Amino acid sequence: MEAFDFLSLSSDLFIMYFALVAIWFYIKGLKQRKRAAALEFIKRWNDNNYQRILNNVLFDPKNENRDIRKVLREAVTSIEAEDSHRDLVRVWDFFEELSIAIVFNEVDEDVAKEFFFYNLIQTYRLSEKAFNHLRSHQNNISLYANFERVLGKWAASKEYTIVREVTR
Repeated sequence: MEAFDFLSLSSDLFIMYFALVAIWFYIKGLKQRKRAAALEFIKRWNDNNYQRILNNVLFDPKNENRDIRKVLREAVTSIEAEDSHRDLVRVWDFFEELSIAIVFNEVDEDVAKEFFFYNLIQTYRLSEKAFNHLRSHQNNISLYANFERVLGKWAASKEYTIVREVTR
């Protein structure tokens, strides 16, 4: 009878051990998938030259010495600036997509935050007037809401500040 109890106990321990190992590998694989998804966003940002789009609008000589938020709002509302509007929407859509992935815990937020913190905050601050115009024009208050949600979350964090980014 004791041998049976020992075998039963050892088989239970064996099963629990393998269950724990399987859970550990699952969690490790999940973390790796989230990290890979964050790195894919970084790769897209770099390969598609999203920053170039913003720079083309921001550093256009005709916009020198003008409030850049007004320039972006005009780029959204101007009919002749349809190409720049489309480019700006690509940048905003990229950050909205990244933000949705962060909200739904599909990417490693620490990796995304480390890379995109300054760009996300800067892009939002520059584009806020244009967002408000688009929201009122399209009667859609949820336009770029996830972008705004992640901005609020990251900006409220005490461990990341603009000063930290500049002093690195």
